[in-house]
Amino acid sequence: MLNLEQINNLEDLKKAKADAFGNEGEIFKLQKKLKSASIEEKKALGQEINKLKKSYEEFFAQAEQRVKDILINNKINSEFIDVSEPSRKPGSLNPITIIEERLKDW
Repeated sequence: MLNLEQINNLEDLKKAKADAFGNEGEIFKLQKKLKSASIEEKKALGQEINKLKKSYEEFFAQAEQRVKDILINNKINSEFIDVSEPSRKPGSLNPITIIEERLKDW
């Protein structure tokens, strides 16, 4: 079974999704069994597949949120913001003022 603590980045999340929903995953194997099952078994197996899909979807939603939180925390911890630095760079002179200064110096 999948463990939330094992998923720490987007690559782990993609791999876990592929393992769960891919051609080798539990859901695919159950769907294969569904083809050869009797009508009563199909009903029970279908419900089991739906429950499993729902639990996987909830798990992956939590895992995705956890990965996003980890990425945000890493970005926050890696960025350094100097609050003493001015936020805006000083502007430049008006073009008319520049021409006036040139004329004075000429």
